[in-house]
Amino acid sequence: EQCPLAKWIIRRSNKQEKYLVVFKTRPGHTCSHAKVVVALLMYDAVDPAASHLAYDSIRSLTRSRLGQDTPRKCGSNYQKNCSCQGRDVENSGLSYTFGCSTSLYLHTYCKFGKSKDEVRKFRLAGRTVTDTEVKLEYACDQIADNVTPLHRLLAPDCFNNMALFGGYGCRIGRTEEKPYSGATCVVDFCAHSHQDDSNMIGGCTAIVTLTKEENRIGQAVDEQLHCLPLYKPATDTQDIQEMILSGGLEIPDTKPKISRPKEMWTTDINARSPSSTNTDNKSTAANTPMSDMGGVAFSLPHGSLLLEVARHELHATTP
Repeated sequence: EQCPLAKWIIRRSNKQEKYLVVFKTRPGHTCSHAKVVVALLMYDAVDPAASHLAYDSIRSLTRSRLGQDTPRKCGSNYQKNCSCQGRDVENSGLSYTFGCSTSLYLHTYCKFGKSKDEVRKFRLAGRTVTDTEVKLEYACDQIADNVTPLHRLLAPDCFNNMALFGGYGCRIGRTEEKPYSGATCVVDFCAHSHQDDSNMIGGCTAIVTLTKEENRIGQAVDEQLHCLPLYKPATDTQDIQEMILSGGLEIPDTKPKISRPKEMWTTDINARSPSSTNTDNKSTAANTPMSDMGGVAFSLPHGSLLLEVARHELHATTP
C-alpha cells in the first residue's frame, strides 16, 4: 500500500561476483524442498552490444512519444496521492507493454483477438510501421535471444514450462524456443508493491536492466532499486558489518517520504504535507514507523538478468 523504500541495498562488491540467489525457508519443513529459490540474479548476462542497442531504442521511443503509456495499478500508492512518477508530466515515469497480453477492455481475451490486419506486436502511434518501431522490435528480439539460453541454464524447469508452446501464437525472439510472449518496457517508472497475477503458473519474469552511460561507469547520481518488501538479510550482525565493509551491502539513512495529492503539488519541495495538518487526508508513508517499512533491495547493473517468481512474490521498484 505504501511507496517503495529500501532498508537494505545489496550491491555487487567486485567483478568476481557472478550470481546472487534469493531463497526462503519454508517454516516447519526439513525435506529437500524446505528451501525455495524466489529470484536469481546474473551479472554481465546480456551482450553489451545488444543491451546498448536496446537502451538507445527505448530512449528514442520515449523522446519521440510515439508509444502509448500503459496505465498500471502499481503506478501509485493505495491512496493514489503520491508523486513517485514525478511531478512533470513530460518527464514522468512510463510503462509500455508490447507483444501478447490481455485486452484492457476485454480482460479475458487477447488484445489482438479482433485484429483484422497484420498483428503489430510493437505497434507505435500511427497506422504505418516506422523505423523506430522496426528498431524497437529488433532490439527486444535480440534481448530475448540473449536471455533465452541463460534462462534455460539457470531455471530449466521454469524454462520448459514457458517454452512448451513457444512455437505457437505471439512470441518475442527469433530462436526456436520462445519462452516469452510479451515485454514491458519501463522507463524511470516506480512500481509500487504488487504481484504479477497474469504470469503463468510455473513460470517467472525475466528482468533485464538497461541504464544510462553514467551508471555503467559508476558515476550515477541517481538509481532505481528492485525491492522485495517482505524480505530481510538472513544473517547476523557480524556478517552484515563485513558485507558493508566490502561494499556488498548498504543500509541507507532513508526516511519515508511525505505524499501529497496531485491537486496540492507545489513548486516548493519543502512545503508541508497535508497529512501533517489534516487528519482526513493522511499519508500512510508519512505515518508509518520506519521499523515497519522497507525490505531488501538490489542494485541491478546495466545488462544484468534477474529471474523472479513475480506471480507469487511481492516486489517493487523505488522512485
